Amino acid sequence: AEGGLAIALAECCLAGAVGAEVELPASTPASAALFGEGPGGFVVSGPTDALRELGEGASLLRIGRVGGDALTILSRGETATAGITLTLSELAGAYAGLEELFS
Repeated sequence: AEGGLAIALAECCLAGAVGAEVELPASTPASAALFGEGPGGFVVSGPTDALRELGEGASLLRIGRVGGDALTILSRGETATAGITLTLSELAGAYAGLEELFS
């Protein structure tokens, strides 16, 4: 998605009407991981067995789990943990505001 991983996760949560809890790899700066638009990747969710099978033919990095009614993103640094939690309702409101702004 344009906007990086954070936007892709928010769009997935809104499209599926389900939340997620994500933890960023400690080796990547949070701003680059969340908003960088570097080489492409995919956000994939599904049953554990299906993801395991997919991982046999492609490199996968598990960053979280799907469930609940909010998107939580955590970033664990060397000395602290930072994070944000937004309910699906808050995400939908923000998305609607952007649609209105750019229409």
